Formats: sequence, C-alpha cells, structure tokens
Amino acid sequence: MKELEFMAFYAADFLDPEKVAGKISRLINEAEHEEIGDQYARVMLLTQALVNDKMKPEVQAGKPGQPSGLRKLIEDGKINQYAKKQKIMLEKLCYQGDFTNLACLTPFSFAMNFQFTLRKPYLSRDDAELYVIDNPIKKEWVFKVPYISPGQWKGCLHAAMVRLLAGWRKNLAGRERAELKSEFVARRLSLVRLFGNEQSVDVNDDSGEEYLDRMAPDLAGEYRERLKEMAPEGRRRGRLMFYPTFFDRFGLEVINPHDRIAGAGKFPIYFETVPEKTDGRFALLYVPFDRVGKDEGETGRQAAEDLCRVAEGIACLFSEFGFGAKTSSGFGLAGGEVKEGTLQIKFPAGWPGAGEEPLKFRSFAELEREAQKLARVLQSGQAVVSNGD
Repeated sequence: MKELEFMAFYAADFLDPEKVAGKISRLINEAEHEEIGDQYARVMLLTQALVNDKMKPEVQAGKPGQPSGLRKLIEDGKINQYAKKQKIMLEKLCYQGDFTNLACLTPFSFAMNFQFTLRKPYLSRDDAELYVIDNPIKKEWVFKVPYISPGQWKGCLHAAMVRLLAGWRKNLAGRERAELKSEFVARRLSLVRLFGNEQSVDVNDDSGEEYLDRMAPDLAGEYRERLKEMAPEGRRRGRLMFYPTFFDRFGLEVINPHDRIAGAGKFPIYFETVPEKTDGRFALLYVPFDRVGKDEGETGRQAAEDLCRVAEGIACLFSEFGFGAKTSSGFGLAGGEVKEGTLQIKFPAGWPGAGEEPLKFRSFAELEREAQKLARVLQSGQAVVSNGD
C-alpha cells in the first residue's frame, strides 16, 4: 500500500509513446526527481510505464546494445551501489550469527558460521504485488536487498538431508536394506530432532503417503510409533535455528523460448537474480533444549550424530544440490571454498574440549572433517586439534 501511495504522489504520464522513452531515460539517469536517492524507488516508478504494453521491453531491458530500464540500472552499477549501502546498515541492525560466546546456552549446543561465494546465480520469488518484471528476487521488506530468510534456509537444508537419506536407502543392497531397517527409522527421527515434525505427517495417520513413507512403506507404522514417543502432543520443535543471509548485488537472467517454426524467440522472460561471485554469510545454531537435566552421555551421542549429519547436509546443499529456485538447471550453487568458517560447541564443565577455541575451516570438505573430530570428542573424550589455521 505504501508503494502505491508513493507512486500516486509521483504519478507520471506514460501513455504517450513519444514521451515515455525520454521519461524512462530521465528516471534512470536521475535527471528527473533528483530528490529520490533511493534506487529501488526509481525502479518502482518505472512500473508505471507498464500501463503501456508497447513499452514493456523498454522498461525491463531495452534493445540489444541499447540497455534500458532495470537492465541499465543493473549494468551501470547504480542499484548495486544502493544495495551495498543498504546491506551495511542492515547488518548493523540484524544479528548475523556472530557466536563468540555460547556460555549462556545449554551444554552440547553448537554454532556454525561461514561466508560463501556463489558459483551460479541465485534465484527466488518475491512477494511483491507490482514490479518491473514478473520474476523479482526475494528482498528484505524494509531495506530491499536480496536475502534468504531463515525459513528458506531451514526448508532447503531439510530437503537436502531428506534427499541424502533417500539416496542412502536406495543404494542399499536387498540384504543390507533388510538389516538396516531400524537405522532408516533412526535417521528419519534424527531429522525430526533437527527440524521438527514433517508438516504433512500426522502421528495418528498411518496412510504412508509421504515421500519417505513410500521409500519404506513397511516402516511407516514403526516410524509413527516412535514419533509419538518423541512428540506426545503431536508437534515438536527442532533443535536447529537459522539466520538470514543478505546480498549486495543484483543480476538479470533471461529465458527466451524459441518458436518451432521461426526458430527465434519473441517473448523473453526475465529473472532478477543474485549473480555469481557474490558473497553471502550462512549461520545456524543447534540447541538441544529438550535434553536439559537428562543423561549427558546420551545427549552427547545425539549431538555428535546431529553435528555430522548437519555438516554433510550443508556440504551437499551448497556444492551439489543448490538452494533457491531452478536448482535442477544448475542455479543456486556455491563454490567449495569458504571464508571465515568457524565451528564451535559448548561442552559441559570438566569435559575434554571445554574452553577450546572455535574450530576453523576453509572448505565444505574441511567442515565435514572438523565435525567428525568434534563428534569423536563427544563420544570418546579425545582432544581436538584444528587444521583450519
């Protein structure tokens, strides 16, 4: 509603084809309405030109060799300069997972934090009702920079770990599959520990229609019986908590479906993206709140298991599966190297490893190795030495 009020205040006549091209050019080059320093606001003003169907290409991208509209703002770097400033302000206001002290958390809590670089563009879908193109990137509501919400991260990592579990089950030979039935149920329940209930699974519903039910239909009943023990009230909160990721660059991708007869495309489809080589920060926190006051040995065993599986899931999510939209086409992948990677766990007082500095890692492969080291400490009490330095 606020955006509509803003555009009504700056109402412009975009109906005259002879005047609209000049109007678009003046808005982009800041020769008109100089008082508007917000580049996102200028983009929103361009949407007024969409009332003229003939000007839609001019507003979105322009002609080959003659960029205009949103494409020109991106190529000139103006909207990216705006995004960098907005991100700096946003990071000062929003906690990004700088876990320097876990003392206030329950024992066996752990935190993971690293900076990644996109290897392929990232796509998602915004909730904006009105925009220059039909496929805008999801933006933070106030500062209007591209971002990935905590809920999106949770969904992406859960999907990746479900995919890993399904792949593990599918690759078992017939005899192994029969011998490891209880292991499949245990691994599926570990996902509930981490993420909470699968939204579409009712503990009292044994129809077995869900994806993992179809992977092992004979185990659906056993899974629900054990799920009832974990979640007597039917719902359970997961131990993982996620933090948002903000980006400071915009990109534009185009898909141009070709006509079978003419062999050329007439109606290009534009996607606003976060381009490759853009940096973002990922952070999560694991808190075994449901184990407070219970046996430390069992809590440590569960934390070790959860840590290794989360590390494996993150490595596959970023470097193999991808996150966001159109991952099957290769979008949303990150490079294998990371920056400022830290992994920290809170051991109970008196345990080996208590008071240790956070472990450091520089790649997803190294993250998995460091997680395995910490898991061994949780299970056997051996000392930890990091290779990250």
